[in-house]
Amino acid sequence: MESELPAGWELVKMSELCNVVNGSTPKTGNEEFWDGDILWITPKDLTGFKDVIINDTSRKISKKGYDSCSTHLVPAGTVLMSSRAPIGYLAIAGKEICTNQGFKSFVCSDRLNNRYLYYHLKSIVPRLKQEGQGTTFDELSKTKAENIDVPIPFPKDKEKSLKIQKQIVAKLDAFFKEYDILKEEKEKANNNYEKIGLVSFSKLLETKKCESVTVADVIKEMRYGSSSKAHSHNQGCPILRMNNITSAGELSLNGLKYIKLPTAEEKKYLLENGDILINRTNSKELVGKCAVFREKGMYIYASYLIRMRVDTRKVLPEYLVYYLSVGLGREEINKRIRGVTNQWNINAEEIKIIPLLLPSLEDQKWILSQFISLTKNKVIEKEQEKIILLLGNLPRAVLTKAFAGELVA
Repeated sequence: MESELPAGWELVKMSELCNVVNGSTPKTGNEEFWDGDILWITPKDLTGFKDVIINDTSRKISKKGYDSCSTHLVPAGTVLMSSRAPIGYLAIAGKEICTNQGFKSFVCSDRLNNRYLYYHLKSIVPRLKQEGQGTTFDELSKTKAENIDVPIPFPKDKEKSLKIQKQIVAKLDAFFKEYDILKEEKEKANNNYEKIGLVSFSKLLETKKCESVTVADVIKEMRYGSSSKAHSHNQGCPILRMNNITSAGELSLNGLKYIKLPTAEEKKYLLENGDILINRTNSKELVGKCAVFREKGMYIYASYLIRMRVDTRKVLPEYLVYYLSVGLGREEINKRIRGVTNQWNINAEEIKIIPLLLPSLEDQKWILSQFISLTKNKVIEKEQEKIILLLGNLPRAVLTKAFAGELVA
């Protein structure tokens, strides 16, 4: 809100600072429209894109293709934001470029630093996603894009305003450079953990007599979660979502959302001690990751999770969780997941048919104790927890400070 801004700052509508441009797609069946030399970007080009400046696109259109549709060339320096499927992929054009209809392009006036706008949009992506509307998929309209409020320091003094914007950008650039290094180290640690886990499980199982079954043979129930709309107020019944499973066997209660007390219909989603929660939709590395629910109190789980209740006379929940998350079952899950961009999926029927090597309950306990001691060294675990916390909280906190004027020297 404007009252929260520092003295001299104002919220200015995007339409006063930028020309907001839509995109379009030439007819795909006309070969004359394609394989030209005009850069033409789609949200797919930004899937996994880690840089800020983009200089190339996977597809290019011809002059005939450009003239055939309502896309527009925008200059280098334009801030590009996907406005559907999904909302919030961001980049800055390194060259003259046009887009498909899945973008809103922001051509900045001389009052606005383009990297400043890039970071501001990055800071409000969650809100922009909430404002998206549509029947097939959410989309941010041009009108809503033009009405985005941008916090501008001293808007009536252009020289002073741009100087402060550049100061903030410099600090954010430095922060995200360090943040990216931290994130890369975390990804390497996760990959090493999975490799160690797979080898460890294989070697430990070799020492025990195992029955060859499938996951379906040890479960009593599998159910998809609730689609109830959640809120962030700290009241009502907490609802666990896909991002609460942070890694193999790890259930985080950070960032909980809530629903009102469960109705009679929603009570079927109440969790019990020992329930296994499985990510069925997420990024590729997190799909299929599981955790055991061991919390006290009333919780339900969201639709992107699968709840699995096992027959504890046959299998320990923790054994199955590690088997599927980083053990032999992980390889089977990787064969079965499907998807595009950051929305990979696996369904309950695919999980049920995963082969499972099942030792006795006593041997499962021994394998768990050995596996945890091999792969979950307490010092490493504490460091991992710190990294997870930093990765989850730092960017939003720093961006919030930036656009509240707290990074100005």
